[in-house]
Amino acid sequence: MDYAYAVVATFSDLANLKRTSPDIQINLTPTVASLALAFNNKLAKFQDVRVRRAVSLAIDRETMLQLIYEGYGKKGNTIPWTFLFDKEPTAESGVFGKWVRRDVAEAKAMLAAAGAEKLVLNNIFYAYDVNYEKIPEVIIPMLREAGITVAGGKVDYTEFNSQWTGAKLPEFTTGGWATQGFDADNWFHGQVHSKSPGNRWQTNDSEIDAWADAQQVELNPEKRRELWKKIWDKDLDQAYRPPTVAGMGIQVYQPWFRGIRFTGTSPGDNSSYYTWGNQVAYGWLDK
Repeated sequence: MDYAYAVVATFSDLANLKRTSPDIQINLTPTVASLALAFNNKLAKFQDVRVRRAVSLAIDRETMLQLIYEGYGKKGNTIPWTFLFDKEPTAESGVFGKWVRRDVAEAKAMLAAAGAEKLVLNNIFYAYDVNYEKIPEVIIPMLREAGITVAGGKVDYTEFNSQWTGAKLPEFTTGGWATQGFDADNWFHGQVHSKSPGNRWQTNDSEIDAWADAQQVELNPEKRRELWKKIWDKDLDQAYRPPTVAGMGIQVYQPWFRGIRFTGTSPGDNSSYYTWGNQVAYGWLDK
């Protein structure tokens, strides 16, 4: 192989690979957005915002970073911060709202107030790499502390993708990846508008719909950014898609593979998963 997607998932994997392939080329991809927990928000059990917020409050994101990504990653939102902020925001800045933190006692109180003390989340996920398997292993005990039970587990690629990409999630997934794209509309309309086929979380919020429609035709850059910020804030406040963390991507190439460096950043996506077509023409093999 000259190059392959997801050869290594962690820095420990990378160290092991370098023992047998010491001359490989390596580059890291920046982390500008995080994987989110995904509900089917159409279901009755997720209609009460207190339930969604409680799930978010049960998650210890710092522990996730350490146990899953060996500390090489970031806490963030599902929407890339690069569209809204000139500098990378921190968790302490407040831009991620009130629910991207851990408070087990508050989570329990919210579930009790919502009549959901025995909440069960039926999870399905596909293990695109080893980290997708680690996520439920790490967060299930966290959720259990808040009185939330997680059932279900790993399924095969076809079963998961046919439901996830078709916006037919049965209930819940720890592996609900968001589609990438070259422009803001992917995140501020495609993923959040109730009529969009890319809204895999089945979010149906009339205010978000109105802002998503308005930003498509707003020509003033600052006014458009104000609409994006409203979508960002309400998505987080309502915990429609509780963000977790994301690890730094690790790309490895054979020493003779030239002309291509995948970055996976947004905006201006250059992803090894989505945008092969306009990249491979620049590649060549220096053998």
